[in-house]
Amino acid sequence: MPEETLEVSGAGEDTPGRNSYSKTDHDATFMRMKEDGLNNREFKPGYNLEIATNNQIIVSYGVFPNSTDSKTLPDMIRGIQEEYGKSPDYLIADAGYGSEENFTFLRNAGIEAVVKYNMYERLRRRKPLKRPFTTETLHYNSKEGYVVCPMGQRMELCRTGTRISKGGYEREVGYYKAKNCDSCPLQGVCNGESGDRIVEVSRNGGTEECGRRVTRNGLWQKTLCREEDRCGACLR
Repeated sequence: MPEETLEVSGAGEDTPGRNSYSKTDHDATFMRMKEDGLNNREFKPGYNLEIATNNQIIVSYGVFPNSTDSKTLPDMIRGIQEEYGKSPDYLIADAGYGSEENFTFLRNAGIEAVVKYNMYERLRRRKPLKRPFTTETLHYNSKEGYVVCPMGQRMELCRTGTRISKGGYEREVGYYKAKNCDSCPLQGVCNGESGDRIVEVSRNGGTEECGRRVTRNGLWQKTLCREEDRCGACLR
């Protein structure tokens, strides 16, 4: 047993920045798999297969140990640039790729992002949200630098900070503080704590600002459905 423990500890040194790995395949990551024949969704070691298509023709692919799609996009784009010597004019992808880091990467690469940000559908649907007063639902005025609380009052900037992602992406964040939360009738459902509420907002534009344009002459709806079918064919 001590030898087995020593082996697992040594494996972790070769996988920096990873939350999990397989003892038999150190490159694999434990992921929640699709439903099997018994409708079970188990955690198993595996890989994330990504494909890039043009008019339903696969032009590039990549196999990654990342369980989330958003962290694979920069490497996929770099691979396309190296293989074809140029960047695509625009990129169509679903909300799984809609992170601020990816929007910034695409903008810097001169690629138009036809990508939904991760809260796009939830904020557009008419069905009431279970948590209607999360930071993502509050209006942020980037020009004047304030956030509007659910009661319509300004939340002013009280301090700034910096966040650095695992991929090295650095973004400036601002902390905005409300006033007189204790006497607010929405205090219980909005803040839930004593004292004035403070929210953290990205000052780099945020995913909603970066991914505001999610349709391009109807391409998003038409193309993504076709490519989902192509991806399903690859998995079969």
